[in-house]
Amino acid sequence: MVTTSADETGLHVLVADTKAAYQWRTAATLAEPGMTTDQWTGQLCVTGSGRRAVVVYAPRQFANKENLLNAGAFAAVVDLSTGAVTKLPERYSLAYHNPGCAAGESVVLTRLEMPATANGNAAARTVLTTVDTRRPLAGHRVYASGQLTSAVPVEGSILAAKGDALVTVDRKGTVRTAARTGGTPFRLMPDGSRGVAFQVARTDKVDLLRWTGGRLATVATVPSGTVKLRAGGQGRVFAVGARAGARLAGRSLPPGWRSIDAPPDSDVSRTGDLFVTRAGTGREAVGPTAGGGTGDGRADRITARTGAVTYANAVSSRLSAVGYN
Repeated sequence: MVTTSADETGLHVLVADTKAAYQWRTAATLAEPGMTTDQWTGQLCVTGSGRRAVVVYAPRQFANKENLLNAGAFAAVVDLSTGAVTKLPERYSLAYHNPGCAAGESVVLTRLEMPATANGNAAARTVLTTVDTRRPLAGHRVYASGQLTSAVPVEGSILAAKGDALVTVDRKGTVRTAARTGGTPFRLMPDGSRGVAFQVARTDKVDLLRWTGGRLATVATVPSGTVKLRAGGQGRVFAVGARAGARLAGRSLPPGWRSIDAPPDSDVSRTGDLFVTRAGTGREAVGPTAGGGTGDGRADRITARTGAVTYANAVSSRLSAVGYN
């Protein structure tokens, strides 16, 4: 199980292993020397094997400046067993959809580059860098016209959202429409090794869809905010919501899909057997990573559930963090 908490000392990557009875440890704390902030922020994805996390992080005030939001965040690959950190050389977008891990060991990181002048002749472009996390400093970069979001690697190419379409991006940066979705796709994640699962908002409802083998299919339609798709290990897809099982009852879920009765904003383990409802240090400027927090300067509790059992551990941001490679 991997989740994050954040405060002024950095973005903390927290890990709980089954073999260690779900005792939480800090795998790494990510920050940049010389940068002062009241709180770091960011997001991560975990590779298919569960061995590595790819993290995009920045001071939270970067969200208030367009150029920093679009192209100013830092990125690193964290070995979740050893805590070794490899910082990547480029800057990326600070966005909920970035980074995007594959079902294997690769990841796509994106950066939105805006024209220097608004003269109408220049267009925004998206930089997409595919990284093999086993060799993280040898990324492959392509440039695509316009804004692409939620990019993930699939079978040697990239699948992403652009406008109301799901698109593919090849190794030369050529963008082709894979499917029209009638709305903007979001929350793209691997669905097996050959496809993606994602959501499309429809007024007060959300479609849960999958694209695989060149075909688009709607798995279910649910009220907005009740169910969110979450990526599991090796291409698993979890539909997470307080009554997800009941909402999807009677539907034939695709192979690798599973409903999980948990708050929709929970972080979910690779197998779907554990979910985290709250993680924090108690030192956050704007509250912990997920839900609530005391704000009294003491370590907050991480609440995690598996089956009928609840685990709660206090993890302090002052736990020893590994050194950078």
